[in-house]
Amino acid sequence: MVTVPATTVAGAARRCGSGQARRLAAWAGAALAAIGLPAWGAADELALCLHGADAPDQTITHCTAALDAQQLADSERSAVLTRRGLARFGQRKLELATADFDAAIGYNGNSHWAYNSRAVVWMQRGDVDRALADYDTAIRLKPDYAFALANRGNAWLIKGQPDRALADLDRAAALAPPRMELVLTGRGKARLAQGDYARAAEQFAAALQVNPAYANAIDGRGYARFCAGDFAGSAEDFARERRLRPDPESAIAWIIALRRGGHDIGDALAQVTRDYAGDRGLPTGLALFSGALAPPQVVQASADPDPHAQRARACSANFQVGEWYLAQPDTAMASRHLQAARDTCDMAQPEYAAAGAELARLDAK
Repeated sequence: MVTVPATTVAGAARRCGSGQARRLAAWAGAALAAIGLPAWGAADELALCLHGADAPDQTITHCTAALDAQQLADSERSAVLTRRGLARFGQRKLELATADFDAAIGYNGNSHWAYNSRAVVWMQRGDVDRALADYDTAIRLKPDYAFALANRGNAWLIKGQPDRALADLDRAAALAPPRMELVLTGRGKARLAQGDYARAAEQFAAALQVNPAYANAIDGRGYARFCAGDFAGSAEDFARERRLRPDPESAIAWIIALRRGGHDIGDALAQVTRDYAGDRGLPTGLALFSGALAPPQVVQASADPDPHAQRARACSANFQVGEWYLAQPDTAMASRHLQAARDTCDMAQPEYAAAGAELARLDAK
């Protein structure tokens, strides 16, 4: 086992679990983008703010200019602030985004758009209870608000209530929103958390019928197949996901699925390791399977001062370490870490279901 410097472990800690935030951002951002903007026809900066397709920094510039230079009705000012908040959300400036949404609601307390948008930021900040309160308000203001229903379903899943999640997601599906793949993927996540792997896979497959390039659905089906013991199918999905979204999470999921399917992972590890050559360094899961980190170092690297981030990172780290011990094989240590993953994951994390499936297989031996 190669011992790596403390600086490497510290760097790994910053990367551990980062994909969880990115994937939530991708889910939430897609939902927000699909809502549609108010159809005001004003010219110049106002139109560029509300209807332009600029990068976030340009959108912020246009919206700020509109706020500073134009006389706006309260409803228009609320919409501009919401649009600027979404651009700031896209830049991961969560406190500034929250401030914009707060101000938007101050100008228009009936803006379902602003409430839903602020709820998504609360989710990113780990405050699911505040998010649920804002989703409730958005849905009260607009009962047929499919994206708020879908988003609230995801929040209920994080709270450990998959039945309530499915109720919201079923309501959203009945409204046939433009981004139906988000809703179907949400239903797949809830079925996965319930341990209904076949129906989960069906929902993810239906999402892929709508959008074959939706990486979240590919990832979900990969985990549904993994949980069902179809490691070959799982590896195929994670490889496909990795082509669309080459992040550490898809890479380590692919490596684990290959290994659980009885394949030598040497070539695959060499392939993904090349992606992290130079100063970037190997993410912790890949460092574990390549021999650059020991299991205790991987768990250590998951530490984070933010309790919300800590739980997500500990979930992923313990699942990866459990899988590493399964391959030794050391079933006692594997069970210990898989149970730790099960205890720390929220239900929206696919490792929750995967750890449960692995524990069930161990118990059946």
